[in-house]
Amino acid sequence: ASIGIRFATTVTDVEIDNVLIDMDITSTTDDGDYGIYFAGATTDVTVNDVTLNDCEVYSLFFGGAASTINITNSTTSNENGWTAHQAIRFNSTVSNLVMTSDTIDVDLYNSTDEGDYGILFVGAVTTASLSALYVNKADYDNIYVMTTVTSFTLVNSTLENDQDASENGDGIEFAGAAHTNVLIDGCTFDGLERS
Repeated sequence: ASIGIRFATTVTDVEIDNVLIDMDITSTTDDGDYGIYFAGATTDVTVNDVTLNDCEVYSLFFGGAASTINITNSTTSNENGWTAHQAIRFNSTVSNLVMTSDTIDVDLYNSTDEGDYGILFVGAVTTASLSALYVNKADYDNIYVMTTVTSFTLVNSTLENDQDASENGDGIEFAGAAHTNVLIDGCTFDGLERS
């Protein structure tokens, strides 16, 4: 697998700021796999003003428990990546997450079969604040929360699909588990099968 930046073990107090990672390989549509990859647990991580282009598998991957994570003013794109692309994947528990002013575009160029997920939460989420996000064209869910949630806010954001995705799924989906203190306010849901 080809990776832009990889942290192979536990990470504490890392800031990635003003960075472009372009995984495009111009001679082929088989591009790089991961933009930023955290293999283990992460604490106090900031990703600000970062652009992750054409990452086929995950643009941003958190493999272990993620605590105090800030993702701001950043952009991910699938471009000519992969139909199963997941832009941002939290593979374990998440606590104290802030995402602000991010653009997450799952569109696969020249295809009606787009990437699968914009933001995917696999583990329990405790205290997440998402604001001013633009998430576009996920086949399944623009945001998918697979398990329990305690304190989740999504405000002033746009989740859309322009009707050409093969699945045309949800803006945001909370799976069948306990959800406490969830607020969605001032958001636009457009062109989705369900919101």
